[in-house]
Amino acid sequence: MDSGSSTSLISLELARKLKLKIKSMVGGTPLVSANGQPLKQVGIADINFYVKGLNIYHTLKVVQGLYPSIIIGVDFMRLNQMNIDYVNNIVQFYDGMLILPLQEYTDLNNCAVVSETVCIPKFAEAIIPIIVPCHLQNRTVILEPLANRYEVVAVAGAITNTRGRQAVLKVLNYQPVSVSLRKGMKIARIVSPHSVASVRFFNIPDFSEETPETEDSHPLEILEKFAHDYKIDINPKLTKEQRYALLNVFITIN
Repeated sequence: MDSGSSTSLISLELARKLKLKIKSMVGGTPLVSANGQPLKQVGIADINFYVKGLNIYHTLKVVQGLYPSIIIGVDFMRLNQMNIDYVNNIVQFYDGMLILPLQEYTDLNNCAVVSETVCIPKFAEAIIPIIVPCHLQNRTVILEPLANRYEVVAVAGAITNTRGRQAVLKVLNYQPVSVSLRKGMKIARIVSPHSVASVRFFNIPDFSEETPETEDSHPLEILEKFAHDYKIDINPKLTKEQRYALLNVFITIN
């Protein structure tokens, strides 16, 4: 997204890769890049964006040698009622109907990619091999999740030392089906440790196994009568304490 661009653009190379129909364009305002260089317009192409189940149709101008390959301009933002919230780092469509995290542009120069295709079983964690860019070999780097990768797997942030260009990354497949991560797929954003302002020690809370009694706890007879009257089917594998704690929650919100 580029709020400084009045028009949405797509590169000729990407349009061909997506097999878009490029139509000729008559007239139109000449396009100039941010550095003052004129852009060579080839035509226009219609494209459908599928964003979290929302289908957005838009016409983009096709430009030769464009980088990055696609630019979402003010025309797209205005038509789709986009609101960029820099404070909360989010982008909203149609008055909050769709909210997405705002993330800076990522390419192969600041991303770690999967070094070999791996298949992760359902509901499983895996440590996968990754490759970092050449200029980051044998260095300490911070790996942060890419927002658009949460649709596939959850990526654990980490501070790691690369061996050459090689490193590893922990991911979680939280889906009820197996997923495949293809070789060359961007999986994490790389941040320099120098960008960290401070580090604080994290204390793990000490949770007691026993469920403490609360002031809102009800007598056991009332809880059992409540479960019987409302025909609440509770997992028999729960402990006695867990069963009564759950019934206390149910009877409180009833």
